[in-house]
Amino acid sequence: MGDKKYQVELRPAALNKFAEHVAFVSKKSPNAAVQLRVDFKNAVEFILYNPNGFMKYTPVKRRGMGYRLFLFGKGNRYRLIFSVYKDKVIVHDVQDCRQSPNKSLV
Repeated sequence: MGDKKYQVELRPAALNKFAEHVAFVSKKSPNAAVQLRVDFKNAVEFILYNPNGFMKYTPVKRRGMGYRLFLFGKGNRYRLIFSVYKDKVIVHDVQDCRQSPNKSLV
């Protein structure tokens, strides 16, 4: 991992989307919802050290925007969509990989 740690900006829409995922999971299993929050925190921390080393993501709605993705959660069910600008990592969306791409924020 790199020595430099980037700053993070979590877009409000991405946080709201993540909250929806947690609420849905908590209906089935409160323990799984807690674990999802832990996994999200760990995923954000992980990408801050080498954000440019992650796979590029080309969304249907906005091509060529320089998005990257990181899979996290049980079975890599969730996708953290982010971009890098100078010394900042901007999280734009948190997607459930099992849902339609049409529900994407990006």
